[in-house]
Amino acid sequence: MVFTSPGEIAFGVFGYQIRWYGIFMFLAILGGIFLVKYLAKRFYREYSEDFLIDLSLVLVVSGIVGARLYYVLMDFGYYLRHPLEIFAVWQGGLSIHGAIIGAVIAGGLFVRKNGFSFLKTADLFTFGLVFGQMLGRWGNFFNSE
Repeated sequence: MVFTSPGEIAFGVFGYQIRWYGIFMFLAILGGIFLVKYLAKRFYREYSEDFLIDLSLVLVVSGIVGARLYYVLMDFGYYLRHPLEIFAVWQGGLSIHGAIIGAVIAGGLFVRKNGFSFLKTADLFTFGLVFGQMLGRWGNFFNSE
């Protein structure tokens, strides 16, 4: 049985193409955050909702930066010759490895600054990471990866 991709473009808005990959990345991030909030409310009551939202923002931003930085470093010769393309994330080029590294470093510093246990916080957010990874793989399917 052979599967074929349904196409990369979901729809267009004001001349911009909205891609399935981006939709699933958005849903992965949002779903992971909501899952973490739900689990924290039930099992990790020492974390306030404000702290979880602040940490989630740190993780998302540092994850995106880390994902792009890792991707750029893997093809450093090309980006050395084309430095302005380092910022062209809309052309593709993110790495889950870099996202995790960036988020762990920045998140670890943020958690430590706020006086929480890194391991316990990582335990909670790992559920969101796995859930987000699951949804994100559907974006890969639509990209025929």
